[in-house]
This record gives sequence, structure tokens and C-alpha cells, in this order.
Amino acid sequence: MAKHLFFIIATVYWAIMALQSWAITDESEVQALQDLYRSLNSPMQLEHWKLEGGDPCEETWIGVHCSGSSIINL
Repeated sequence: MAKHLFFIIATVYWAIMALQSWAITDESEVQALQDLYRSLNSPMQLEHWKLEGGDPCEETWIGVHCSGSSIINL
């Protein structure tokens, strides 16, 4: 019984983690960050930030903290 319970818990955990890795950050949030980046004249300190395209949560933009596909803090 304990083996089956462990397997079920491990499977659910893996599924949740997989879904989070496929999540896409809301386009309006990405656009707001790109506008901020543009207004700051694209500083070199903000590694991985992009003026076009990209996903700050998947690509780990410097200074952007996410939970799944949601930006929670700058």
C-alpha cells in the first residue's frame, strides 16, 4: 500500500511540475516588462531580457520572480 501511495504522490508531483514548465507568461505582463526595458534603454545589467518575444518566467530574466507562469515580484 505504501509503495502505491508513494507512486501516486510522485506521479502527481511530476505532472504539476511538467505543467508549470509548459506555462506561458501572460502576454500583457511580458509586454509591460518589454516596455520597461525599452524605457530604460535596454541596460546590460538586465540579462536575458528581450525587446521582442521571449518569456520572462521560462527564460529566468534577471530580477523577475515567477510562480509558474505568473510574475509575482520585480
